[in-house]
Amino acid sequence: MSSSSTSPTSSWESTKVECDICCAGNPILSSVTVDALTEGEEDGCELCAILHGAVARHAPGHPQDETISLCFGLGIYEMVVGGSSPDKVKISVYGHDRPEAALRFAYEFKGMDNPPPASSHADIIGDMSSPAALVKIREWIEECDCNHESCTLEEPATLPTRVINVGMEDDKQIELYESSGEVERYVCLSHCWGGHQPLQTTKSTLEARKQSISWDDMPKTFQDAISMTRRLGIRYLWIDSLCIIQDDEDDWQQESAKMHTIYQGGYLTLAASWGSGPDSGLFRDIPTDYRLSDWDLDGQHIRTRRKIPHIDSWRDHPLMRRGWVFQERVLSRRVLHFTAAELAWECMSDYECECGEFGQVLGIGDYELASKGRYRPATDKSKLWLYFVWWKVVMDYSKTQLTRDEDVFPALSGVAQLQMAARSLLGSKSSGGSDSDSDQSDSDSGSGQRDVEYYAGLWSDSLIYDLLWHVPKKWGLPILEWKYEVAPRPSEWRAPSWSWASVKSVVQYELLTGFESTLDHLEAEIETTGDNETGQLESAALTVSGTIVEATLHKAVTKDQQQLGRKCVLRVAEMEIDFEEDYDLWAEPPYYGYYTEEGEEVHCLLLGKWYAPEPDPGEGTNKADDKLWFMVLKLVESEGFYERIGVATIPLPKDGEEAQFEERYQESNLAPPKCPSSSIAISPEVHLVNSSVCGKEAIEIQAGGIPLLIGLETFAIEDVAAREREGVIRLGSRTKAALQETPLGDAGPGLDFGYLFGYRGG
Repeated sequence: MSSSSTSPTSSWESTKVECDICCAGNPILSSVTVDALTEGEEDGCELCAILHGAVARHAPGHPQDETISLCFGLGIYEMVVGGSSPDKVKISVYGHDRPEAALRFAYEFKGMDNPPPASSHADIIGDMSSPAALVKIREWIEECDCNHESCTLEEPATLPTRVINVGMEDDKQIELYESSGEVERYVCLSHCWGGHQPLQTTKSTLEARKQSISWDDMPKTFQDAISMTRRLGIRYLWIDSLCIIQDDEDDWQQESAKMHTIYQGGYLTLAASWGSGPDSGLFRDIPTDYRLSDWDLDGQHIRTRRKIPHIDSWRDHPLMRRGWVFQERVLSRRVLHFTAAELAWECMSDYECECGEFGQVLGIGDYELASKGRYRPATDKSKLWLYFVWWKVVMDYSKTQLTRDEDVFPALSGVAQLQMAARSLLGSKSSGGSDSDSDQSDSDSGSGQRDVEYYAGLWSDSLIYDLLWHVPKKWGLPILEWKYEVAPRPSEWRAPSWSWASVKSVVQYELLTGFESTLDHLEAEIETTGDNETGQLESAALTVSGTIVEATLHKAVTKDQQQLGRKCVLRVAEMEIDFEEDYDLWAEPPYYGYYTEEGEEVHCLLLGKWYAPEPDPGEGTNKADDKLWFMVLKLVESEGFYERIGVATIPLPKDGEEAQFEERYQESNLAPPKCPSSSIAISPEVHLVNSSVCGKEAIEIQAGGIPLLIGLETFAIEDVAAREREGVIRLGSRTKAALQETPLGDAGPGLDFGYLFGYRGG
């Protein structure tokens, strides 16, 4: 029963610890309603009484028939009031332990026999502007200053071009200061601009800002940032809208290119994480729902509170959804988050918060927000590690939003520059490289160092692996934050279709350590609009040669197809294969792209084979399927190039299944190798046949009568020069010659595939 003001009803004839309402059938996830918990409480169930009381205290105002999801581990650890509703409320439950819990074996396998005691969970301060909050902030700073070597600057930072001189606490004079490279401490502010523009510096207001900035003219977030900077004893504050001249394109380009040094050099970054705009402020009055409540369940000490939303909860922290802020967080040495319910701290070595649970929400999985240090490349790791770091950067950055689509590369430029420096230091050999790497490493020097090129969010030393991004299937559960959907492309071109930056959907990378490329040639060319090689693009092209297979696109019409969250089906002959489109192929303009028709012919370019790793014997799971990976291409006939529209995979046969596999795929003219461990066996006997690929002759290579190769062609996948036609922005060839058929000559085993069609890179 409860140890608080909520007590059992006098109508109880007997009490019990739990009942079929709250724990029916030893569940892992179950659903109840407020009415049902009330019924259980009236029937004498102590656990129902506690859960009912927790809902009333931490999620008041919900109707009696509201659905409540109960999440079980070693006991109930979370309640979700409201199911999948946008207004759902999560309630944390601490200390509940059920000896017969269904998942106990899994916890015990990991060495956890009991849940942490309820008393180990700390309460929050409740007032971010209080003296107690300032004490906590100073503790975190002192610990970092004294004990975190990785958070120390190698050289003292100089002031940015412009900073705000906030004076001291008793000095009300505030002004914009143009520095002369002085070595001084300064604080940065990371904030949402919101629905309207915050206070800005423009060409016409620059001189006035240098004289003074009125306190009353500043939005609440700026005022709170100035107050906190003064309380920390620091004179200078950097705010983007005031320290960059917003209507001066040259100044914006120059200063935005310095973002990585500005945030890296700052003493501390104040993040207005909970605020949706400049008027929200840093300091928030925290609702009492988030305070701990204590209960007693037959001698078990139980604690509950509304679940503290950490910065991985984008619903509660609008700042974390902003694309520019991703970079600000990663580049800053130390970030103090003002969140929806508490203060939280991140530095290069640690992460802390008032409730002590910050570390539990961070990870490196596809759906977890990583600690800020995990996004930064380390030069004491392998190249393969750098690849993983970059893929995690891309996956989490793709979840953010940008006000201006064209900022997709500038807003990540500083993080890309860190990655470039680390790759260059680690030398020329990439970990796990395949034979195809030889076409990427022509610039290797005898010294063992090679120049690393940045190709529209991909890298020259890992290009084949970086091409393997995909848009995940739509899914969602009440206890999860993410719900992915395939979105239309941006309204105007900002990146080539083979780059993840060409879509506005969330993207993912798989752990493809067993990937083996089958491409014959791979080359990229990039042109940026300015001097920043990681900045905005002017044009981009990818030239590639390999195996292609014809397929057709169809709308998803059956219930099974639509339940997978797909709008599109890919068919090779009459066989459906696993296809993930990059964007909504059926969306109407305005958007960048080309309209797709039902049954339209497309081509699947074989990128390579993936051999799934053997599972850990202790996990009790089966080995995943080995797969062929394809990039799905659409020919833009009017422009003379291809564009990527998605990826497709086909599982390779398991041992003993080769015969059925060949029978299934022979009809589609696709017969991969008989054994997953072997390379594609190409017969020395090469036949030139009269099949057609995009109106051109194709090569068919036969071995034992089974066609192994359906078309070998060099593609120029999308170059860029925007031109207007009938009111729609189209893409045309800018630096590559239009594809032209090249005579095949004698098709012998020594054929140079690079010259078959179109542009041939040297």
